[in-house]
Amino acid sequence: MDAGLLAQYVMNGLMLGMMYALVAVGFTLFFGVLDVIKFSHGDVLTVGAFAALATYVGLRAIGLNSSWLELLVMLVVATLAMALLGHGDRALSRRCRCARRRRSTRC
Repeated sequence: MDAGLLAQYVMNGLMLGMMYALVAVGFTLFFGVLDVIKFSHGDVLTVGAFAALATYVGLRAIGLNSSWLELLVMLVVATLAMALLGHGDRALSRRCRCARRRRSTRC
């Protein structure tokens, strides 16, 4: 086996493990705060991935060929898309929690 191929396998395994760890931490935080398990992480990551893909296609269409600038713009756009979706999800989950506790004044 080539050393370069082995290094690629190791990097792929580390990146996949980090993604699993991020999802597990997200589940833990949601369950610890809300006492409800929410499985919306996949949706948020998918929105971020498609926003980054659309940004990449748009940047290539206008003729931008700087890979570092493309990466930076894609990262910013994907982060903003995921933040907007997360803010909307937060508002909806707050509304559902308030409907469950009708007498609460903090809603």
